[in-house]
Amino acid sequence: MGPYRSYLFFHPDQIRDLLVTHWSSFRKMKHQVNVMKQWDGNGLVLSEGEFWQRQHRLVQPSFSSKRIRDYAQVMVTRTERRLNRWRKRPSFELDSERNTLTMEIITECLFGSEVESRAKEIEAAVMHLSEIGVKEFQSPVSVPSWIPTSHNRCKAHAIRVLDGIIRGFIDERKRNPEMLKNRNDLLSTLIAASDPQLGRMTDTQARDEAMVLFLAGHDTTATALIWIFYHLGLHPAWQEKIVSEIRAVAGERTPQFEDCEKLVLLRAFIQETIRLYPPAIGVFGRENEREVSIGGYTIPKNSVVFTSSYTTHRDPRWFPDPLTFNPERFLGARVKEIPHFAYFPFGGGPRICTGMQFAMVEMALVVATVLQRYQLENEPNQVVEPKVMISLRPKNPIRVRVASRASPIARSRGFF
Repeated sequence: MGPYRSYLFFHPDQIRDLLVTHWSSFRKMKHQVNVMKQWDGNGLVLSEGEFWQRQHRLVQPSFSSKRIRDYAQVMVTRTERRLNRWRKRPSFELDSERNTLTMEIITECLFGSEVESRAKEIEAAVMHLSEIGVKEFQSPVSVPSWIPTSHNRCKAHAIRVLDGIIRGFIDERKRNPEMLKNRNDLLSTLIAASDPQLGRMTDTQARDEAMVLFLAGHDTTATALIWIFYHLGLHPAWQEKIVSEIRAVAGERTPQFEDCEKLVLLRAFIQETIRLYPPAIGVFGRENEREVSIGGYTIPKNSVVFTSSYTTHRDPRWFPDPLTFNPERFLGARVKEIPHFAYFPFGGGPRICTGMQFAMVEMALVVATVLQRYQLENEPNQVVEPKVMISLRPKNPIRVRVASRASPIARSRGFF
């Protein structure tokens, strides 16, 4: 590939060597990092070495179980508000609904504030940067940002929109110290994060981490939920099993954080969905700074190495009949048969996704809240194919039909 010799690894043992054994020998591909840095700055996804370790230590407490328990209520409340709008909409496109809902959730969890007046502008900016990222990743030549092409003008506008919002919230909190003390949103915890040895983040560092969380927290989770609801429509028997489980666990109340561990069937359904369609598809390549040996191959310095969760997750050696949707793979003793790193939708090793638990809780609570109220069915005759962007999205919009469930839960809350 141009000046690079590239290696692609698909075996779980090789992926372990790459993500765990030799993780410190690799850096993300410079060209791709330079693309993402235009809007992500030096956040956790892109930073390396001692700076990454420092930021990781400062950011990690923001995703403790205690913090996520607080965010869980936001996830449920926001989903319930969204469901109020479905009553007069027998069918709709999953893409727009999931994007809007996850945008509302991450906005409130991250900023503790609503920006509904700019929701469409924000959503357009996020989608535009996702498309730009893939195009510039694949382009062998980068057009300097200062050249006023239509592409660069649109990119600059999208960055200004998101940067202005995040820096505005940071400035607001810095001007009002009492406000910072009394808030539990993610941005406030980032600004207040400190370590006896590391001190605090600068405003720029807080901005970069917030941007990463904002974009990743919206895009990948929204994409996962699209695939999850699509598969619920494809598999009505599983949908009803999960509804029965939700009723057994939550009864007449809304789902909550503590329920997530008990929703075993739902969790297995989510895991099987992101096995077949891992949202964080792994478009990043890694360059090695020293010669290493992986899977019996000597990888010369300055090579580029790729993994593909999409490919490994569909390997019949680890997942018999791999193209068949079967959540039972992740139930009981069967999950122990899956080799470590044959399944890695959130990456692995020291750089495993920091927001993994946040994402799993959000997906479970959103799905549980929806299924308490609605039965889902896919519109017929749809051609559904994946498309690689920064996340693995459906190529075309997916439409679903919804019907109210004649349940005591729905009636007791005045939904129907």
